[in-house]
Amino acid sequence: MAGKRPRPNGRPSTRGNRKLSELKNILNEHKEDLTLIVGNGINLCNKHARNDTWKDILEQIARDRGFIDSGKKLSDTSSLVELIDLLQLHSDDNGRSIPVKAEFCEKLEKLEHGQSHMDITNWAMKHSVPTLTTNFDTTLSDACGAKLVHPKQGSGGAQFSRFYPWSSRFEVFDQPIDKPRNSFAIWHVNGMSRYVESVRLGISDYMGSAHQARRWMQRGDNPLFAKRNAIDRWKGRNTWLDAFFANDLLIFGLGLSRDEVFLRWLLIERARYCRKFSVQDRKAWYVWAKEEMRDSDRCFFLKHVAIERVDLNSYGEIYSSQVWNS
Repeated sequence: MAGKRPRPNGRPSTRGNRKLSELKNILNEHKEDLTLIVGNGINLCNKHARNDTWKDILEQIARDRGFIDSGKKLSDTSSLVELIDLLQLHSDDNGRSIPVKAEFCEKLEKLEHGQSHMDITNWAMKHSVPTLTTNFDTTLSDACGAKLVHPKQGSGGAQFSRFYPWSSRFEVFDQPIDKPRNSFAIWHVNGMSRYVESVRLGISDYMGSAHQARRWMQRGDNPLFAKRNAIDRWKGRNTWLDAFFANDLLIFGLGLSRDEVFLRWLLIERARYCRKFSVQDRKAWYVWAKEEMRDSDRCFFLKHVAIERVDLNSYGEIYSSQVWNS
């Protein structure tokens, strides 16, 4: 959920140029069957705005409410996913009239998009690449002028829900999307700030999301795991889950730490799906910077869900115009 603030770019090394070429090659060679998954790192790389991490925002809310001492950090008290549940548990005891999630969403309105948002959405639009984001804000859709669209009643698949608006997306082109895997749109995996009920921040939220996804994947009419061609008929066929299971994935700007409970669970289920139906050509890549490469937990996880690492020299390189404007 929370990402580290990027360090300033230095002069790229020869090795760095090779790694940038690897990323560019992935984009060029796999764009026909690719889904982007974008985390909050893209907001932190905006040099012209003071955009905070989710951890920064939640810690400030916790301090303002007297929930943690001003001199303490979150790491001294609780994990990030626990904090939101604990804050909500005690919110009635401290006289606050604004619910925790509503206050969190209000603070997200200050986030601003930058050049990297425009570069990435322009690239995705040009190549009809679906773009999933774990962010709750609208910086990506603002950058390309996309508008929120809900599924039409009776169109089949999942209908609109304020708690799980998984079939709702931000579109630029005024045309129906038959299969999310084939078209550009911006989809919010963990909810969107305009629907406070949809925002997934804590353990309880992630458990609810996993339960919702599992129902479609394992139960009901044409569940995803029933047979290989069920992917065109299951309940999630008109949601971001279609682009998640049907395409290759390029993941960046995401910590993928243990706090990312729902997304890590989904990546395990995706690996299980590929193994069950012998889907050998489904690929996934995780882009990160060298300062995180010693994270043994992430390395272990990525290896066992068959996600390849793309190691860059710095966070700034991930969002370089040299990559996305080529």
